[in-house]
Amino acid sequence: MRRKELDWIRNLAVLMLFLYHTSVIFAYSGDWYVRSGQNSTLCTVFILSTFPWYMPLLFFISGAATKFSLESREENQYFRERLNRLLVPFLFGLLVIVPPQTYLARLWRGQNPGSYFEHLKYFFTHVTDFTGYDGSLAPGHLWFILFLFVISLLGMPLIKLFRTPKGISAMLILKKKLTGRNVLWWLLLIFFICEIFPEIAGQSIVIDLTLFLLGYIVYSDEEYLKAIDKYKRSFLIITLVLIPIGLLYFYNAAELKLGLLSEIAQALIKDAIMSSAIVSIIGYGREYLNRGDSVLKYLNKACFPVYILHQTVVVITAYFVLHMNLIIYVSIILIVVVSVIITFTAYEICRRIKFLRVLLGMK
Repeated sequence: MRRKELDWIRNLAVLMLFLYHTSVIFAYSGDWYVRSGQNSTLCTVFILSTFPWYMPLLFFISGAATKFSLESREENQYFRERLNRLLVPFLFGLLVIVPPQTYLARLWRGQNPGSYFEHLKYFFTHVTDFTGYDGSLAPGHLWFILFLFVISLLGMPLIKLFRTPKGISAMLILKKKLTGRNVLWWLLLIFFICEIFPEIAGQSIVIDLTLFLLGYIVYSDEEYLKAIDKYKRSFLIITLVLIPIGLLYFYNAAELKLGLLSEIAQALIKDAIMSSAIVSIIGYGREYLNRGDSVLKYLNKACFPVYILHQTVVVITAYFVLHMNLIIYVSIILIVVVSVIITFTAYEICRRIKFLRVLLGMK
């Protein structure tokens, strides 16, 4: 039986994206499709405190969910589901959901993209850095869906290896390391090795694959879960200590001019926050969120299409709200509230139309 804390954590993480992507608009650093001339320290701290663990947590949960999915599906059924639930929505989103964001990005920067259809031609014929902030081809927030699809394909042969005699022996060694008192150091070593591999469009598919596999491994063995329950308080304290250290470092990193040492320090801080945060979130989730109700059932169905729809709605809403020149925190609240209402309204419409259900990966 699937653990309900996984559903709650995933659903809450997706809902938090409304606040996260709104905060990006008002943060002091970074770029996005639309950016406010007003900056918020609170938004900046929120972004810097959450980016090391936010999306990694979703990859970990996806790996855990795969464990339960494979209990009731054959391998070919699993791949077919991945095609329908991930690849089809990604392609639909690339054609329909992402281009409006890049169109508004060009307008916001004072460019003249012409009509929306002229912009579509530009979008599909120009490739730069895959951010889309200049209007060129980009996956937008759907990079997560594309990566998850690729990782699902790459992960299956590795999961099969876990079940071979040599794989079983390796898993026993890994369990001994990751359920002992030095688990954080072993996790840091694992992820630091992963940092050696190059990123793709600013994302490390090797780290994401490792998180996916760890999610599968942890939820396949009760001893890992008992270890998480045992150490969750310690890891929460570590997380709360590391985040201020990380904030101080990220704010002052440019002035330190440490070269390669700066990159190593940044990777270690990020990986340490990521590891400790995921363990503590899963641990406390197991304690307080392992229950279900009608709200959970609704969010389970809405979560994935809401993820696909939300960012375009946030960008469009922010584009118009920022032109109103309101007080900064009024703008933030208005963008979040209006975006949530519009996105869930769009979901309610889409779930009643069969072909849209298919295109958005709904069951």
